[in-house]
Amino acid sequence: MSPSSEARDARKGLSGQAAHLGGVAILLALLAVATAAPAHPHVFVNCRVGVRFGADGLEAVRLAWTFDEDTSATLLERFPATADGFAPSAIQQMEREHARQFEPLGFFLEVRVNDSLVPAGRMHGFDARVERGLATHAFTVPVTAPSTAGVVQIDVADDGFYIAFALIEPVAVEVAGPYLVDCRVARDPASQRPEGVKCSYRRHSP
Repeated sequence: MSPSSEARDARKGLSGQAAHLGGVAILLALLAVATAAPAHPHVFVNCRVGVRFGADGLEAVRLAWTFDEDTSATLLERFPATADGFAPSAIQQMEREHARQFEPLGFFLEVRVNDSLVPAGRMHGFDARVERGLATHAFTVPVTAPSTAGVVQIDVADDGFYIAFALIEPVAVEVAGPYLVDCRVARDPASQRPEGVKCSYRRHSP
């Protein structure tokens, strides 16, 4: 699944403004330099995707970004962790000074329900952890798309090619309503490279 032209144009416009967003040095490294950097990835993220269905259909997408060693080292230098992980105060600071700086870029997230682009809401439920020296950000992005049946397509991609996202299976599915949901990472038939997440769903009688 390739990003839509309207989403791509919006992301490119916002990327050009990234240097004016403020925030910590890691943000500048990830975003502000992107407009001048060669078109190949400098940051690598393993991305896990989860979906939540409620009473009326898709309600939210949960993302977990695990950063590469170099990016994690930069984050850990700015937001030190103990043997028990990040302190609650450090997590709050990380959300405020780092994670929320990606919000104007839509967290590189594109969601379509039955081929219609669904706008994302304000991120919530932020958490951060570190395992084996790798930092992970996890957060929920609300998406409201009432529907009784159809297909959800989810893509996480940086159209500026500065951050490379690798989708990791399995897809977590939470169902709190009368829906049958089946999700998987879609792959290119020839290369078998992940191309996004695809979920089929339908409403059923209790």
